[in-house]
Amino acid sequence: MVGFFWLLSALVFLTLILHLAARFWFTPRATWMFDRLPWLPVSWYGPFGKGEDVEFFARDGVRLCGTYLATLQEYRRGILLYCHELNADRWNVRPIAELLRGRGFDVFTFDFRNHGTSDRIPGCEPSPWVTPQDVADVQGALDYLATRPNCDSPVVGMIGVGKGAAVAICSAAGDPRVRGVVAEGLYPTRPIGARLVGRFSRASWLAALLDRLVRCLDRWALFVLGCRRGNRFLDVERFLGLCCQPVLLVHGELDGHVPIAWLRLMHRRMARGSNLWIVRGAKHGAAAQTAAEQYASRVGRFLDRPLASSLPGHGGRPISPPAQRMESPVAPITTGAMPSA
Repeated sequence: MVGFFWLLSALVFLTLILHLAARFWFTPRATWMFDRLPWLPVSWYGPFGKGEDVEFFARDGVRLCGTYLATLQEYRRGILLYCHELNADRWNVRPIAELLRGRGFDVFTFDFRNHGTSDRIPGCEPSPWVTPQDVADVQGALDYLATRPNCDSPVVGMIGVGKGAAVAICSAAGDPRVRGVVAEGLYPTRPIGARLVGRFSRASWLAALLDRLVRCLDRWALFVLGCRRGNRFLDVERFLGLCCQPVLLVHGELDGHVPIAWLRLMHRRMARGSNLWIVRGAKHGAAAQTAAEQYASRVGRFLDRPLASSLPGHGGRPISPPAQRMESPVAPITTGAMPSA
């Protein structure tokens, strides 16, 4: 009886110590780190000379702007929805748009709210973390694609870069209209846990254990930060486990912001058919620019089966009238981080 009392007392004391450490040491530090996460630089591209410019509305009524680019082939293999990275715009699809169109895909690219020419919403400052408003933008884009006259199938594939990759994954989870996701330069919602995984990557069991221990503390820190900013942030790691669609994780070999070990850990938790591709010589979010031809080839092969199987005859559908060709891609006109809107 005495031994049980001392054991219970020790557990209560340990719980109290952990609670105090989380509240007065870990949470302030984690919140400070989340709040001061550096915004990664993006490349800027000029607008396309051709393409159908459209306006549509997010699920919460915000006006968004996009451009629909039809395939250059006679038969369409499917429709791809592009989600740009933080502080970029719809034209960041330009390095791969021509290649994907040449492989038989229609590409729809749009500006998230407070980006590009879409509406500016006061109090909705762009953030590296995924919010319900970001998901509402993607849901509005999916709703718009389903209403197009040339939409012969309600399903699409999604390509996201940086924050756009996280938004694509959070939006695809539970949405049967999305058949596959390509996530390039995915950034973790919980960077502290990701860094621990990278530090102890040689001991995979220890990395997984540390990731689980820090998960609840990181979520609490994000909750505190969300309360301060008057918003809610979604946990992309959690949605990766909920995403039933196959996901292709594309990561630069020279990415100094996200440990490759964390991507390998996430890959083991994803749905069957998911893949991880490490692009040699590529930095964060620059896989498409570094290996454009290979990028389009791998993305096309990855998304072709789930998209083509939804079309009549499983081989695509003829396009009428024939798509107009777009001029060749050009190099980015500027490089750097865009000031917040």
